Amino acid sequence: MRESERKRLERAKASLMLTHPFFGALATTLQLQTDDDIPSFTTQENRLRLNSDYLADRNDEELIFILANAALHQAEHYQKRRANRREWLWYLATDYTINAILLQNNLTPPPDINYEKAFEGAYAEEIYQTLKQRIQNQEERDEDQEEDQRDEPQENRSHPLKQDQGKITEKIDPEWIDTLLMRYQDRLPQSLDHLLKLPSKSRIDWKAKLFAYINAHAINDYRMFPPNKKFLYQGIALPSLYGQKLEIAVAIDTSASISPTLLEAFLNELYTIMQAFNHYEILLIECDDKIRNIQRLHPSDPLKSQFHTGGGTDFRPVFDYLAKEGSDLKFLIYFSDGEGIFPDYLPPIETLWILPTEKQPPFGESITL
Repeated sequence: MRESERKRLERAKASLMLTHPFFGALATTLQLQTDDDIPSFTTQENRLRLNSDYLADRNDEELIFILANAALHQAEHYQKRRANRREWLWYLATDYTINAILLQNNLTPPPDINYEKAFEGAYAEEIYQTLKQRIQNQEERDEDQEEDQRDEPQENRSHPLKQDQGKITEKIDPEWIDTLLMRYQDRLPQSLDHLLKLPSKSRIDWKAKLFAYINAHAINDYRMFPPNKKFLYQGIALPSLYGQKLEIAVAIDTSASISPTLLEAFLNELYTIMQAFNHYEILLIECDDKIRNIQRLHPSDPLKSQFHTGGGTDFRPVFDYLAKEGSDLKFLIYFSDGEGIFPDYLPPIETLWILPTEKQPPFGESITL
């Protein structure tokens, strides 16, 4: 890297530290390199590589954006949220998340970044599912064309999205990132929780608590459409395995006794449940003294943070609704303070109460936040 290029990038680092100290602190770990074999820039391990011509065409504000993007890619990976997802596609999903966050924090983007307005406010897990479905749909169309045209086998093709997406390897010390999160907790950028699992947000190990339920109730969903393509060339149509699916009801007490802080804690726990599983359908019910809203959440659906609040607390409408409309659901998680009117009968649905203080409702199991 030429000295003039390095000075520009170091100057951009200093500006980022002044305007967005959390991003700037992360960017101090980046090793800067030029690489003319790539079209623009990419983050690999803790290295930010840029094409020389691309770098020369960028103004100072765009360089600040690029540094922040590269820094957040490192911060994301230490959380190990990728799990068993495809690495290149997870990188792309987080890139959409990162760029939306940077735009929301008024950073100036270079041209042709990975950004879609529809992904604003979405978590990387949601974006991953959407991108994965798009690719599957495209591959199915490609396979249909190949069968007609007898082109080369699928394994010899590469999907255009797979080209030069970069590989992420953990280099930042997780404890150091936690220190930064605490140091800048009053000045953290907007929507950072869409990328990082901020400290002390979720207080329940949902994977452990729900393991017994998943083992008993999760569905291995075999579907005939789309069929398993492995045997189609032989004229045999077999169902394809869609995967383990979580189907539960979640009720949130939105009465006047629920403070904004407690409601936020409830939503943090619900989001953690949604992160724990790749396939789910959650029937979400908002209720105070009556049901105010009902929605079904799927992996591609964002979790809204604005809930209607007010009124008294009556648990009966939720159980009456599930008895009438939710016959296929066997499990309910109810977020509440536990102060309200309970049904005078034992509901047939298994119930887990999430409460801010230790108490035991008339039925079901309870966990104290």
